[in-house]
Amino acid sequence: MLPNEFLFAVIHLSAFVSGHICVEQQPTIVHLTEGENVTLSCHIRADEGEKISKFRVEWYIEGADGQLHEVGNLSQLRGRLHEKANSNQQSASLSLSSLKLNDTGKYFCNFIYQIDQKILQLYANGTSLIVQEEVTTETTILSTTNNAGNNTDADTENNVTENVLLTFLLSLPLSLKFVATVFICFYTLFSYTSTFISCPGLLRNVR
Repeated sequence: MLPNEFLFAVIHLSAFVSGHICVEQQPTIVHLTEGENVTLSCHIRADEGEKISKFRVEWYIEGADGQLHEVGNLSQLRGRLHEKANSNQQSASLSLSSLKLNDTGKYFCNFIYQIDQKILQLYANGTSLIVQEEVTTETTILSTTNNAGNNTDADTENNVTENVLLTFLLSLPLSLKFVATVFICFYTLFSYTSTFISCPGLLRNVR
């Protein structure tokens, strides 16, 4: 494993092509939900006349501190990653299962290869992995049910209040009905503006 300072300098080079060799990584960016799986692929290409005799691939993630960390050394990914290399196709892949929110980051493959007894290395342009929180149907239904329940409670309370006022009015002697009617009209005016029109008719009936 190479020192982090050296890897940091290499990864921030503007070009990812060395002579007639280039490394391609797919996809460039991917949005997934926690619990899903993802596979990142990397491929090294060489022009004719350039023969890659041996190679190996290392995978890194760029941390919040700007440093590169080899994925195989991260405890958070232990048991959830699988690295694979295909020497015939000169390609490699990294699979992550059961994604978590803290898996979000930029992942890079680093090809370390040999040409004419020379050992070289080359990074790809990286993949930005964004893991989003899972929104379950159960949570949505529960929220809707709670809102509906609150509305039902409010409607029930209003109906009970109206019934109590009506019962009170009917039980009064005729001499007090007028006073009670005026009181109820003012009460409903402030509580339920929709009943304001019904007050004049109610007064005429009392008279």
